[in-house]
Amino acid sequence: MKICNLPLEEMLAMIVADNDIARVTVVAYCPGIGADKDYSKKHPEQDIVRTLEVDASELGDIEALKNKCLAGAGERAGLTEADLVLGLTSKVRLGSAEPAHLFLLDFGCRACEGNLTAAVSFVEPLGAGFILESGRSYHYYLNGVFSTGQWRDLLGRVAAEDSLKSSRLLDHDWVGLQLSRGYSVLRLTANEHKPHLPRIVEAVGYQPVSVGPNQMRLFDSSVDAPTRRIERAGGYNH
Repeated sequence: MKICNLPLEEMLAMIVADNDIARVTVVAYCPGIGADKDYSKKHPEQDIVRTLEVDASELGDIEALKNKCLAGAGERAGLTEADLVLGLTSKVRLGSAEPAHLFLLDFGCRACEGNLTAAVSFVEPLGAGFILESGRSYHYYLNGVFSTGQWRDLLGRVAAEDSLKSSRLLDHDWVGLQLSRGYSVLRLTANEHKPHLPRIVEAVGYQPVSVGPNQMRLFDSSVDAPTRRIERAGGYNH
């Protein structure tokens, strides 16, 4: 289901509410360093200059959260706030205080209609979620939470499935870096190196249920429920 007018904050609020997420971890990082794949593999934490665990409600104002996280974060590394972006990690805490992971993906294919169609088909077996255009490619947020073991297993299985394709969709360097770190990171804001704000282009596994006076589309899952319990490991069953 195509959608281009759902704010990023509203998408995140849906995922937070559906999965009883109480706290999230965000990072200030320099995507210019992260773009050096060999460097990042050897030094997977060097591009991250600050890590904060915050109440999930703070995702309701990404600009304010960016200012909070980035202020002074890069001084030790000789970086300015203009060098940094705000990233959301996969690490969350549920209302029970139990640690869990979101399932995030970074695509490496060029952003175009054909690749977007292929990306939708690729993630549909995972369940309800959202595809965002990041500028040159796409990001994906699954509406579900997983234990660390489930997260690692699913990311590995999805990457393995993609590696069998003649034309790969995912950024496999990104996958390797996230597995090395032990958590995933996707960008929420922009800077000179990454000038495009991620925007939602597809709501996968959802149907429209109403249109408000400002024509904001709201969605309900077309499946029974998102994969929201960590005891239910998600699968990739192609």
